[in-house]
Amino acid sequence: MLAALTLALPLTAQSAATSKPATRPVPAALKPYTSCQIPGGPDLVQTIPLPQVPMTRPAQTLTGPKQIKIMDGLLAAFSYPNSAPFANVKIEQLPASTYALEKPELISEFDAINAKGEDTQRNYAMKPTLNGFEVYGFDRTALDGNVLGIYLFFDNPHHVATTAYFLNAPVGQRRFANVQEYSSLRDGFLNAYTMCARKALGGGSLAKPAPKSKPAAAHRTRK
Repeated sequence: MLAALTLALPLTAQSAATSKPATRPVPAALKPYTSCQIPGGPDLVQTIPLPQVPMTRPAQTLTGPKQIKIMDGLLAAFSYPNSAPFANVKIEQLPASTYALEKPELISEFDAINAKGEDTQRNYAMKPTLNGFEVYGFDRTALDGNVLGIYLFFDNPHHVATTAYFLNAPVGQRRFANVQEYSSLRDGFLNAYTMCARKALGGGSLAKPAPKSKPAAAHRTRK
């Protein structure tokens, strides 16, 4: 199930460097999410703005299919040198007028994906806010499949939802040998990326995030 969620981004930093440039520039409102240089990596190797916006996209939630309005958005690929991709990141700016309604639908979509996984587990050890972002996440319990974890975080003041897909790769093409090493790299990326984005967004504007929206249904914890 999680394998189907891998975003259509290049498999190596080299392919990103030789690919065609984006058809339009990175949206100004989303530049803070693409301006980060993470010490020690992974590196941002490609950004792909959505070709046509505004738009709507489908979301399979716990209560059925929904349509999510997107004002602007982009995809970003992160990779360590000489390694397979580590994370694909989807950044979506929602309309201010519908954010309070659509944010719970995105959380419900996240819960529905987790509920369908046979070997996934919510990361309740992570604090509910990280550098001012409201965060939800789950991971596979073993290094199986193409997608090892999905993390959803919200920038409430700016109405932006970001989804990070952490990717698996064959041994020798990835930076981790076991779940513990993967978890350490994942946490390091999430902390560094959200800290950088917060600073680029102005820091203080995220100091007091909006209260969490109530999901459409209770979270389901996997084994």
